[in-house]
Amino acid sequence: MLQDGKQLRNGSVPNSKLVTPAAFPTKDDKAIVCLATAADHDPATASGITHTPASGSMVTVLVNGAQQVLGDGVKTKDCYFSADGGVTAKAIASIVATDVLYWNGSIAGFQLATTDTLSYNYDV
Repeated sequence: MLQDGKQLRNGSVPNSKLVTPAAFPTKDDKAIVCLATAADHDPATASGITHTPASGSMVTVLVNGAQQVLGDGVKTKDCYFSADGGVTAKAIASIVATDVLYWNGSIAGFQLATTDTLSYNYDV
């Protein structure tokens, strides 16, 4: 076996180091009814994300099936997750279960209505 261009001796790397942890896409957090937003930094939903995303998992946000730009530790994109009422944006790698999505209608180009639906795509 080769690793980083070097030949490894059989048995020199334990199996636990060769196994990639299994993560799979969640079926939860789909077709969530939005809250009506009127201003930037309003919460997009009444509840937080259901699960903590798997380490290294990318999180995508869809509104009515269209992907939005999710802030990665910044509040200057279409939306961002926060654990403190929208004061601080979470890095995508730091999102945990119960974090709430906040909406920036002036950046996204539209405010949310109760007829809109959100879906989150991520691995758990």
